[in-house]
Amino acid sequence: MQNKTKVLVLLGLLLQFVGTRISANDKPKPIWAVDLSSAKEIEESGPLDPNTDVFVTFIDQTRIAVGLLFQIRIDAHQPGRPDNWKSHTLVLIVDAGSGKVLRSRSWEEFRGRPAAAEGFQMRPANSSEFLAMIGNDVVRLSSELDILARRTLPRTAQEKHALTYYDDWELVVSPGGDSALLVHRKLDGSAENHWISTKDLSDLTVTAAPDHFSWSNALADSTIVYNVAQRDLHRLLPWKQKGDGVVMPLCSSCQGRVLGAFGRNLIFLAYDSASYTIVDTSGKEIYNRHGSGVEGIGQLSGSSRANRAAFSYGSLRRSLFHGWHSADHIIVVDADAKREVARIDSSDEGKEIGNWQLFNQLLLAMSPDGRRLAIMKGINLQLLAIP
Repeated sequence: MQNKTKVLVLLGLLLQFVGTRISANDKPKPIWAVDLSSAKEIEESGPLDPNTDVFVTFIDQTRIAVGLLFQIRIDAHQPGRPDNWKSHTLVLIVDAGSGKVLRSRSWEEFRGRPAAAEGFQMRPANSSEFLAMIGNDVVRLSSELDILARRTLPRTAQEKHALTYYDDWELVVSPGGDSALLVHRKLDGSAENHWISTKDLSDLTVTAAPDHFSWSNALADSTIVYNVAQRDLHRLLPWKQKGDGVVMPLCSSCQGRVLGAFGRNLIFLAYDSASYTIVDTSGKEIYNRHGSGVEGIGQLSGSSRANRAAFSYGSLRRSLFHGWHSADHIIVVDADAKREVARIDSSDEGKEIGNWQLFNQLLLAMSPDGRRLAIMKGINLQLLAIP
């Protein structure tokens, strides 16, 4: 009887393990692919170069927004980033059904040193609209690319050791786009949350944020989850704050980098060896996965309506002297099914420039229903159907 019980337990564990693996039936199916470098809108706004910032996101189930921030050049030289620096920005709306460019708009009116640490951000909002941080401004754009609201962010500069330092802002939006905040990190190390209206971008309330926290925060409903560096532990631990409440640990056992929120108030935490944990805002663990080797998780894109997310990861297998290899693997995880449901491999030989090996960065955008994944590699955009 005891032997029979042991066999049943082992069989159950084996079935559980197999259930978490990706099967041959989980292979994503290509829908379309388009090389946007040939689009006349980009040819007219370019030139494209390795310093062009690119961003991609679904704004609703049928449309994808692609944003490009070009480097301004004067007489073929880049003039640096003075306070009157212009942001030459182009946004395309792409039909998710065909890959065709439906409309486009470019701007050169946004001035100032980029307020966001990333330089350029786009986040979907309610009613097929989206929010963008361009230069020193936050704007609300319609699906027709009309500017519906605009807010210029105040900046402070400080001279220190013959260098000029600036404070930074970060735009954080919930997966469904129904709530948003601007996180202002000041030069003295303090920070504050500006909870804003997604309609006119004005402050609803301003609350204190933890001092000296790291970037890459996540917003789920009215709870903001921070990356907070623990100097004595030499690692990042996630902390949370609901509205203007007390800042507290996300959970007693939570650790890793906060990569983002997705679905119904779920938080994705990444740590060493491509390992990760998915928890809700109460700190309850939903799913975890342990990787191996020296792989590192890069970008995350999650669904707004389904508990699904896609992330990229890569390894050091090319050369220990050329830094991280391109994050050329993508995993789609379903938190409800508690398993990884798809894997995409995208080989990249890179380009050698001097003593450095440069790789195309993979950018991900998951559809609201979690069944479509847009992948931008260089300036090539493709759409895949996810099982």
